[in-house]
Amino acid sequence: MQRSLPELNALKSEHKLKFDVYAVHAEGESDRAIALMDSHDVHGKPWGIDFVFGSDALNERLSVAGYPSYYVIDDHARPVAVLIGHPDNTMDILDWLIIEAKKRR
Repeated sequence: MQRSLPELNALKSEHKLKFDVYAVHAEGESDRAIALMDSHDVHGKPWGIDFVFGSDALNERLSVAGYPSYYVIDDHARPVAVLIGHPDNTMDILDWLIIEAKKRR
């Protein structure tokens, strides 16, 4: 997540994201999570990404298998695709997953 969040934050601040992004902090409402949310990214930019506190119930519902994990969520709040890890072409893969998920509605 350390590498992916600043990248996503930059894309959001430049209005280049084609989808909504929510960063779920796996530790829940911890001091570390709050400190991250109240800080800036590694480039000194304020966070434009919406943060959510994680929980065991959320991790179980999504069957989280690793970090970072990217989930494509449908209009009914169901996960329809997942990408685990952060390959160099993460944004391309996410764009493709969203397109494929929309085809299957």
